[in-house]
Amino acid sequence: MLCCGSWLEEDVGLSEEEKIQRYSVLSELYDLIGFHRKATFFKRVAAMQCVTPSIADPGWRACYKLLLETLPGCSLSLDPQDFSKGAHKGWPAVQMRLLHELVYASRRMGNPALAVRHLSFLLQTMLDFLSDQEKKEVSQSLENYTTKCPGTMEIIALPDGVKLPPVPLTKLPIVRSVMLLSLPPNLRPLKIKNTLSQSMSSKSPFIYSPIIAHNRGEERSKKIDFQWVQGDVCEVQLMVYNPMPFELRVENM
Repeated sequence: MLCCGSWLEEDVGLSEEEKIQRYSVLSELYDLIGFHRKATFFKRVAAMQCVTPSIADPGWRACYKLLLETLPGCSLSLDPQDFSKGAHKGWPAVQMRLLHELVYASRRMGNPALAVRHLSFLLQTMLDFLSDQEKKEVSQSLENYTTKCPGTMEIIALPDGVKLPPVPLTKLPIVRSVMLLSLPPNLRPLKIKNTLSQSMSSKSPFIYSPIIAHNRGEERSKKIDFQWVQGDVCEVQLMVYNPMPFELRVENM
């Protein structure tokens, strides 16, 4: 039986590289026997060991790579679409800590675009689990990072082949309703009746069918009771809800 405590206590006489190797091997062993959460624990320990203060040249890239490998063990995916399907999976507190560590490692690697992507992901997927103070802190950090490196909707490809999909902030704000507004009276289109087409339709050879009439009635009920004109300026009314404890500024629709 493998014991975590004994392994951690025996690290006193080892170099930092040997400790990283030991934790990585431990993670692989636990993964082989199906103890995935335990494997994730030691993988994260190895990641933190890469940047311990006693190392003259911290390996932030190695730390970031190892942190990415802990994502499955934390039931975490970096695709925001996976969080729109059913109930939340995993432990939000653990997932948020891991995302914060990815943000910090990205910054220390000198890659602000990665930090912006991870912060956006954290805000989009963990919003329901953040306290008001945490929402302010994450939003402030994101604002600071985006002043140096604006966020994009492009896929970020990492050197090891991992691709980070874009993160649209669909919850900031939350759209409650969408209403199409009619045109002003002077711009509303008027239908011109064609007497020729009316006379031709009255002589139609087709027999009246109540099924067809019923279907047409349903189609009419789904349509709005006014029309827009192509090329004219039209208006849409949105009702939105701000889930943040501070004012939101929408600068780019």
